[in-house]
Amino acid sequence: MAKIWQCDIFPDRVRLRDGQQVINEMPRQAEEALEDVLAHLLSVRRQTLSWLPGIEFWLDNSLAHTLTVPWQQGIATPEELRCYALSLAQNVFPQLSGRPLVVDFEQLNFGQTSLVVVLEEAFWQTLIAAAHQQKLRFKGVVTPFQHLLRSQHQPLQACGIYAVAGVDASSFACRAEGQWQHVHRMALPDLSLQQQFALIKRLSGLKGAPCYCLDNLSWQVSELKDEAAVSFAGQPASAQAADAIAAQSTTAPPPLF
Repeated sequence: MAKIWQCDIFPDRVRLRDGQQVINEMPRQAEEALEDVLAHLLSVRRQTLSWLPGIEFWLDNSLAHTLTVPWQQGIATPEELRCYALSLAQNVFPQLSGRPLVVDFEQLNFGQTSLVVVLEEAFWQTLIAAAHQQKLRFKGVVTPFQHLLRSQHQPLQACGIYAVAGVDASSFACRAEGQWQHVHRMALPDLSLQQQFALIKRLSGLKGAPCYCLDNLSWQVSELKDEAAVSFAGQPASAQAADAIAAQSTTAPPPLF
């Protein structure tokens, strides 16, 4: 059986793993090209007896842009939904406008709103080239939400909040009545994770919904217990936070026709 390595890519570091065992870790400077960092990181791996080993790239939340895409009237196939998601993503994420993108589904249910992830094509090609340079088979990427959702019992609960806690920002995907509703992304260092969940519950009307959280750095998943007692007293940033989150919501997409 061919061996599969794992490579974590974060804004400030890259890490090579063999399952849970860390083989190599390197800091990543802002001005340093990603392909150069990956070349140094992957060159130290030990040789294996397996034929043509592969590599998966596990991504930081900041590298994967997640949104909800409704199955609009007139869409007949998942491929048509993918095309709609491509056009919608460039409106939801203005920084991606005009750039070639790669679109895939974090979760797809025929006829229902789907959770979609978007990557920049240039970044995708960099990962493929890095794998081939080291004579490794490119086995794709693992996004934070993909890992989080795979850890849950299937089918997913009808209502719930699924969060990815990153170094610089966190993302919250909300489900209600068995469908994805919206994704909120926020960078609020003054609020604890529990306070951020409480705020998301208020904004989404999901009081009492279960909350599941992935620590992006460790890839560990946990369930946050009821934090209804969390108080925003003395938190002057909370009102501003609500406005900021509402502005970053991926709801209300334009109609297809």
